[in-house]
Amino acid sequence: MASDVMNYSAIEEWRLKYEEVEGGRMHSSPDGRNIWRTVRTLGKGSFGTVCLEECTSGPQHKTLRAVKAIANHSLTGQAKQREVHAMITFSDKQIREYQEHFVQCSGWFKDDGHLYIAMEFVPHGNLQDYINTKQPIPEADAAVITAQVAQALQYMHQKSFVHRDLKPLNILVHNPAPEWHVKISDFGLAKNTDGSLLATQNVGSHGYVAPEVLRRSKSSYTAAVDVWSLGAIAYCLRTGSPPFPDVYKLVDYANGRRKFPHLSIDKSSGYFCVDFVINTMRVEAQKRLTIEQCIAHDWLSRSHDIVDESVFFCCVSMTRRANILSSSDTASEVNRDSVFDIDAKGTWGSTSTEATKMSSTYQFSSGEKTNLHDKMSSMTIRDPSVTVNANEPTADYIRGGFRPHKSDIFIALMGVTGAGKSTFISKCTDAEVEIGHGLESCTRDVRIYHCSRFTGVNVYLIDTPGFDDTNRSDKEVLQELATWLGSSYQEHITLKGIIYLHRITDVRMQGSARRNLMIFKRLCGPDALKNVILATTRWEQLNDEEVGRKREQELMQIDGHWGWMKQRGSQVLRHYDTSKSAMALLDIFVMSPSHPIPLQIQTEMVDNQRTLEQTGAGQELERAIAEERERSSKALEELKSEMREAQAARDKEAAEMIRQTQEELTDKIRRLEADREDLKMSLDTMYMARIDELERRIKNQERKDEERKDQERKDQELTFPEPPDPKSPPQRQFEIRVGEIFRIGRKIGGSSLDSAVYYGTNILSGAEVAIKLETDTTRLRKLHREAPVYKTLAGGVGVPHVHWSGTELDRTALVLDMLGPSLEDLLQFCNGKFSLKTTLLLTDQLLSRLEYIHSKSIIHRNISPEVCLMGIGNGEDQVHVIDYSLSKKYRDPATHVHIPYRENKKLYGDPRYASINAHLGVEKSRRDDLESLGYMLLYFLRGNLPWQGRSASTIQETKLSTPTEVLYRGFPKEFATYMNHVRSLPFHHHPDYSYLRKIFRDLFASEGFQYDYVFDWTVHKYAQANSN
Repeated sequence: MASDVMNYSAIEEWRLKYEEVEGGRMHSSPDGRNIWRTVRTLGKGSFGTVCLEECTSGPQHKTLRAVKAIANHSLTGQAKQREVHAMITFSDKQIREYQEHFVQCSGWFKDDGHLYIAMEFVPHGNLQDYINTKQPIPEADAAVITAQVAQALQYMHQKSFVHRDLKPLNILVHNPAPEWHVKISDFGLAKNTDGSLLATQNVGSHGYVAPEVLRRSKSSYTAAVDVWSLGAIAYCLRTGSPPFPDVYKLVDYANGRRKFPHLSIDKSSGYFCVDFVINTMRVEAQKRLTIEQCIAHDWLSRSHDIVDESVFFCCVSMTRRANILSSSDTASEVNRDSVFDIDAKGTWGSTSTEATKMSSTYQFSSGEKTNLHDKMSSMTIRDPSVTVNANEPTADYIRGGFRPHKSDIFIALMGVTGAGKSTFISKCTDAEVEIGHGLESCTRDVRIYHCSRFTGVNVYLIDTPGFDDTNRSDKEVLQELATWLGSSYQEHITLKGIIYLHRITDVRMQGSARRNLMIFKRLCGPDALKNVILATTRWEQLNDEEVGRKREQELMQIDGHWGWMKQRGSQVLRHYDTSKSAMALLDIFVMSPSHPIPLQIQTEMVDNQRTLEQTGAGQELERAIAEERERSSKALEELKSEMREAQAARDKEAAEMIRQTQEELTDKIRRLEADREDLKMSLDTMYMARIDELERRIKNQERKDEERKDQERKDQELTFPEPPDPKSPPQRQFEIRVGEIFRIGRKIGGSSLDSAVYYGTNILSGAEVAIKLETDTTRLRKLHREAPVYKTLAGGVGVPHVHWSGTELDRTALVLDMLGPSLEDLLQFCNGKFSLKTTLLLTDQLLSRLEYIHSKSIIHRNISPEVCLMGIGNGEDQVHVIDYSLSKKYRDPATHVHIPYRENKKLYGDPRYASINAHLGVEKSRRDDLESLGYMLLYFLRGNLPWQGRSASTIQETKLSTPTEVLYRGFPKEFATYMNHVRSLPFHHHPDYSYLRKIFRDLFASEGFQYDYVFDWTVHKYAQANSN
């Protein structure tokens, strides 16, 4: 053996002095204490052979060990030293973690031709053998194995070692399934480094080597090569082979000439597994997960508190679907192209740590036909030795893999959108619950959250969508609830209780809330109402608690509200938006000795086999649909007479608006009729429809992933194997950017895929920005007109700064300062109204903003609360006006020649705030922006407008027929004075902004207000902070 090994003192201490006896078949120590016999060859590699040896005599009699023999000519002395050094480093008997994760070394010895390394014998072979005989490895097992390998890599990297040849052949199995325990071995290519850069040697095994190792350039690579190999191993565990079995495919992928072979992993694995593989196998090493991030990843940490409803349905309902299909005479043979096949494992155990463990596998199958019921009836769940017959339901598991304990408690949260269901759950779980702060519903599906704050019992909270969901009809929401409630009841899950939330800030119970409540009553039935808590929320937002108390009494006294339910045992309590308050409500159900009672809709659909239309909740919804249809039909008849009048008067514009309204009503009636038909579904039919929807969602997600990856491939071009040209521009990153330095993040605004606003970051300064994107295919392209307006207005107070504008690929982009909430958002935050003081403070600023805009020869033409945003940071008390997509120059900036007066112009912008002249088709000028501001002020004071929710023609008629004194009745006369003044302005007239400001400043002073810039939302936030 080379002297460099012997001269290394740390290695020399581990040297074992052996001599050969009996022709090399045995080795013995000089004192003769142990004699070892070679039993058989365990394996051969590129640099050595591993043999199994048995101690035939001595203190270690009958002990087995593995000995690796490395020929002197196969490796340099330095390479052999690295392997022995690595083996010795991770065989420290003082560190238990090393013993668990690495094959242990007992020493080394040599002869003239070989170096021998003695190691522990790991009896169950290597991981590749298991992959070959049992592919793919179940996802739950794959996650456990990958987590153990990741932990071992972390220990190596902490010691500045990089393995550089990680693959299933070098991972030995200490214990196989179900108690997997693996260890890393073979440190032949391992290298000790300073933790930053490694050599440029082309080392590793095809299929698991990282792309940067194959570069022909002199650039070094980092420990990220092990992370790539880890991802490749995870991929192999789930599919049976690595993603790039030969180097040519890997080079093609790195160069962008080949797609990542995600189809196999997508078909066989759940979301978290796919996400782990994608983020560990990114071409750019710096964008891969670190080994610490790998260990913390959801797929490995197994710490998910949330169980997505879609996963629940996939795992719970597949057996049910199989029963439905198999019971049909025509469905004994099912084409696998149209069936969602699932192999799922998971646990809802009897302890809170067990309860959060879940592993789900989705698989679309294609090819030959198969009997789905046969597949499902032998599905493995929880323990590989336990099988479930799909025709024989039992009380202690949910078909498909979830097994709740009999003592587990399920509590549902219900109520209208914005009542605080998701917020409530966030107060009593550690899950990150998406919470809506505006009018948009964030709960689209039923979701299950585990509350781990109770000792000795598992509590699950069910988040449900409200019947005024912003994305779906009431029919779809009822189907969603009925399907989930029916499926869970069939699997012997009964709710211990329901918490129904209602905003105490609501002045009166709106139509959606009343409809929600009526359906809720019929959904529960009288027997289950004693397990219902009626909880009021948002008490902290009331200025006067007495007002809330009166509303609470009204709710309890009126039978149509909560009176009838209270008489049948429902409790009325308050929730104060704190964790303590939320847990107190849950305690009532957890500590209650009463038993769960099935809901009326569960017994109707499951026990009595009724369709949704025949249930009490379905009948209530059908009645509401019929009433809405009747109203729409009457409105349609009225429009027919209006159309005849418009045609007789040859008013083409009015006729066109009426025609559009007729089309909208016709479509609405058609949808209502379709909803009534859909209520005739049985529970089995809804099961099938729900699974079909989930299939569509996953296919859509696959399509979007493909599109995203295609886009990423366009954004990047790596050069392999030639080194990059130093004169060429820097390569683009996988992350999506505009203007080179602005990284695009999550979507924060916009109503379509063609035009939206995104959160962005300047990668150089870290500054937050807003990025407005618009595709070139957008029918009405606006950004190319909007960017020049911002540049014209640049430097003005309340005008966001433009950081960059231009075109990237097929999108036009505009990068602006990040701003705060809009006045519309703040109005809703403040219970739908602003005080007089806040309104006047805003008016003063808005008049100054309009004066500045007009001074630059521009009119906005779409002034509304949505385009007025408060600043952030030091500018949080300043109003900013945005969205100049409809703006226009009203005069020549050089000559100040005003545009001519015109008629027959189309109505642009929000009709609620449009001026009367705009409704009449007159060209807009400065006076129209000021009139729109007047309607905004009315909206701030009233909380609504007299024409709210009406068509443009009706709004025009109301504005024309309502005197300003009536419009502003109940408010200071200065508002009517302002409106009368701006309405009287001639088309070309230059407004007297100072006079208009003085009207409101005098009012501000007479009321005794202070210019302290303390707005209503400032007070609300302070009150909330104190209550919390």
